[in-house]
Amino acid sequence: MALYPTSGGSAGTWGTETRAFHEVTKDLATGLTKNDVNGTPATMITKYFTGTTDNDTSTSVAHGVSDFDNIVSVSAHILSSATGRYYASGYADAADAAESFRIQMTTANILLSGVGANLRQQKYRVKIEYLT
Repeated sequence: MALYPTSGGSAGTWGTETRAFHEVTKDLATGLTKNDVNGTPATMITKYFTGTTDNDTSTSVAHGVSDFDNIVSVSAHILSSATGRYYASGYADAADAAESFRIQMTTANILLSGVGANLRQQKYRVKIEYLT
């Protein structure tokens, strides 16, 4: 997503369509954050999930978002049994394939796929942000 500052000093991000604009502003007097998508007020919700990965290359996490097109971002971290460190999704290195994985989304689940051997049966953390 590209950062697009507006003349009023707020910052927004471009959505998945060239005409979709997500503007986030903060009222300094009240401390409230306002989200607008193409001029329509929206609420940003953040969900956190924790658990243990399966003993294979993929783990499904039910996200519970009724319209998955409203999901703005997903991030995940999995603890490595070999290093004792959490690895972020997208980490991929041929020398460290045992610590790599990627994220996929379906209408019902977040899928942690391509899970390396050192990340199986380990703690995970998933964060989802979506608009309502």
